[in-house]
Amino acid sequence: MDNRPISQTGNQGMVLPPERAILASVVSHNPNALVLFDNEQRISLINRAFTVSFGWEEAEMRGKSAAEFSQIMSSGITGGQWPDTLWSKEPCSCELELRKRDGQTLFVQLTGYGLEDDGGNQAGYLISLADISERKLFELKLQETIERYTSLKKYNHDAVISLDLEGRVINYNNVAQRMLGRPVEELVGKDFSPYALVDRIGPILAEAHRDATVERILTGIQHSSGSVCEILASIAPIIINGEITGYYMIAKDISEQKKLLIEKEAAEAMTRAKSEFLAMMSHEIRNPMNGVIGMTRLLLSSPSLEGELREYVELIRKSGHSLLNIVNDVLDFTRLESGKSELNHEPFRLSELTGELLAIQMPNAVQKGLKLEVWNDERIPAQLIGDKSKLSQVLLNLIGNAVKFTDSGSIKVSFRLVEQRGDQLELEGVIEDTGIGISESELPQLFHPFTRLDNYLTRTVEGSGLGLAISRRLVEIMGGKIAVRSVVGEGSTFTFRVVCRAAPLELAAPVRVPQVSENTRPLRVLIGEDNEINQLVIRKMLEKSGHHVVLAANGAEVLEEIRRNNCYDLILLDILMPVMNGMETMQELQALQLDRQPYVIAVTANALKGDREACLAAGMDDYLSKPIRRDMLEQALAKYWASPKNNLTSAIDYGE
Repeated sequence: MDNRPISQTGNQGMVLPPERAILASVVSHNPNALVLFDNEQRISLINRAFTVSFGWEEAEMRGKSAAEFSQIMSSGITGGQWPDTLWSKEPCSCELELRKRDGQTLFVQLTGYGLEDDGGNQAGYLISLADISERKLFELKLQETIERYTSLKKYNHDAVISLDLEGRVINYNNVAQRMLGRPVEELVGKDFSPYALVDRIGPILAEAHRDATVERILTGIQHSSGSVCEILASIAPIIINGEITGYYMIAKDISEQKKLLIEKEAAEAMTRAKSEFLAMMSHEIRNPMNGVIGMTRLLLSSPSLEGELREYVELIRKSGHSLLNIVNDVLDFTRLESGKSELNHEPFRLSELTGELLAIQMPNAVQKGLKLEVWNDERIPAQLIGDKSKLSQVLLNLIGNAVKFTDSGSIKVSFRLVEQRGDQLELEGVIEDTGIGISESELPQLFHPFTRLDNYLTRTVEGSGLGLAISRRLVEIMGGKIAVRSVVGEGSTFTFRVVCRAAPLELAAPVRVPQVSENTRPLRVLIGEDNEINQLVIRKMLEKSGHHVVLAANGAEVLEEIRRNNCYDLILLDILMPVMNGMETMQELQALQLDRQPYVIAVTANALKGDREACLAAGMDDYLSKPIRRDMLEQALAKYWASPKNNLTSAIDYGE
């Protein structure tokens, strides 16, 4: 390979003068890319470094004019302008982005200066192109970092305050300025401790990167007006060349959040108070209602009650039931509006459910001469899994309304399968009646709470106006919607959809119901109840069925009786009693570790969401809500006969 300096000979192979040859040698061996122009601003020489850096050979570039050279090197690049002072006698310097032959680019430091001969005349022009791409990349990254930091500091929603090691102010952003009420120039170099409401902030800063809990000491920043902004502070060290030179204090204004938290706690406290109030009101209303309804049933069961007196008692019973229905509606609606109603999943048979609900409405329908019909799509599985209780309440409300507002004709209840995806089913229920109908203008109000479409002075039926609002919320909880079509004088059609699942095959088998034989003996029952009227009602119901009853006025008396004589088959335990309530009594009963644990039925007038679950979780075996009906009590006793705690197991047989 020829290692001789480039261009030591002229264009025709003529030997250059010694001075020119020396210049050519210097140009050739320079590590920077060099381009030598003659007096006519045409390239006369380039060095090897130029070829290596940019890819063009000397033969390609020799003779190019300065304008051509500029065009070649900057074609399609917007990374800088050639300096106006280029080609003048005065040296010039600038940074440019130039194009290589392969299309890539380089950042270069361009230095240009004119050459003179011994007589001081212009003898050419030399351009030096030093590759500064690496440095430029570093500068760009540094600039990007600075801009990011500046943006973070400037546009951060939190106050960012930079402090030196002693806690003196270096700088802070606009948020901090608003929080302090002072321009940054006023506090630069000053101790920040008084504004952070601490004696000495320096030690807190120094300790923060070792123990973050000290940040909790910084709880506020004082405004120039004297007001204090509550903050949540965090501290980060400023590290330069591996050494901590200061600290960033980031302060989040939590005044609004704290206000919201206080409001949230107040709302939660109000909700708890509301729930407690509802529980109390439920107890206070249901207890006397239990007495009223229970005593009227006892009176009506007496054969000696005849004529006008029986009519009076029957009116009392009906009024009591109307009042109880209103109380139940209000409690149900309040529970649903509080969002405390959860979706339960249990197996049930749709045909049995619709049959039971129609049976409940049958007496009213027969009295009016109405025809009740039911139809279920044969594609619907026999056994479903869903919220049976909520579906029952929706159907009971809709069927009850249909019977209430229909004086002649028929009521039809039907279910069809809309869609099935795997075991998930979408069912559509339809309740059609031939009743009085609803005008088109009144339909939008129909599902609003406490809305009655008939004037309260002229209405012909009673109710709270909550039934349809409750039904809508229950249907929504079950994943569906409810709608109505109606024509005045022709009737109404309520349609709703719910989502449930098909039960697995093992659950779809017929359920074997325990049958109580005729050998069932009278039970020994202990009643824990503080209300004398309720004591009388429950005792009379039980005694009429032949059972032996002992009364206790509170939980302490219940425990005393059990310790004295543990012969009771069953305990009816009121939840709210003086001295010792039902829950406390149950806890003490379990602690006694009796050889023979009695069957415990919780009796409560609360009947709010979670009461039943809480009683069962406490170890009780069953749950009755006041007012207690005779049939409810008999069902509870039937469960006792089927339970493992019944010691008369020979009296139970299972019918096929």
